[in-house]
Amino acid sequence: MIRVLLTSCDSVSGKEVILLDSETLHHLRKVIRAEIGERVDVLTGEGRVFRGNLISLDERKAVVSVFEEKVLTRRPPRLILAVSLLSSSRFDEVLDKVAEFGVDKLVPMICDRTIVQLKKGEVKDRWLRRLSQVCRSVGTPFLPEVEPVMGFEDVLARFAPEVTRIFIPYLGSNSRHLLKELLEFQELRESGTSILILIGPEGDFSVREVELAQKAGAVPVTLGPLVLRVETATGVCAGMVHMVRSMDL
Repeated sequence: MIRVLLTSCDSVSGKEVILLDSETLHHLRKVIRAEIGERVDVLTGEGRVFRGNLISLDERKAVVSVFEEKVLTRRPPRLILAVSLLSSSRFDEVLDKVAEFGVDKLVPMICDRTIVQLKKGEVKDRWLRRLSQVCRSVGTPFLPEVEPVMGFEDVLARFAPEVTRIFIPYLGSNSRHLLKELLEFQELRESGTSILILIGPEGDFSVREVELAQKAGAVPVTLGPLVLRVETATGVCAGMVHMVRSMDL
């Protein structure tokens, strides 16, 4: 089965989806060499899925004849991941995990010990393209949102008042494991529940940042005895929430 992600160039007309995006057409024609009649799922990135068959394909457009439309709903909790910036290639791994595990929102973050520095308020188009590519590849129905780059304090100021729970994994924590906290979090599966997980840089959060987070209501947690890379910690945290979301399927 082929999956494509609907873009602003494309359109839905009656029982047909018309694909005009050049990257999508290249993927269909040159990468996977799609054939007429093949099954195609067109994802909107917002939970709608148009299922159909490819009825035409050339260098200008592709047309999918739709036989079913599904509207999916997000499963609680809503997950916001604030992750310390990394070099481009390593941050790509962060983006991959965010898309694969259905993270709702990614916040690129500058911490006291973050080495890579970007301007606050910046969002790279390349990040959005990477997320789109991974969502198309794995069939994630919801495209993660990406917030502009924020400082650590800005993240707390913006999100602490609106989320149900904040977790801060760090190496100095003697607290309980994040997974235990998630499994025993009574409100976790209720509609409207949201959590923020803060993932620090290679040198971990500073003492100042941990104290600020705790004052904002963050729960200190551990991810285990090993020292994990930032991109690995991102996958572990996102994967745990994904697992808990899926336990009653």
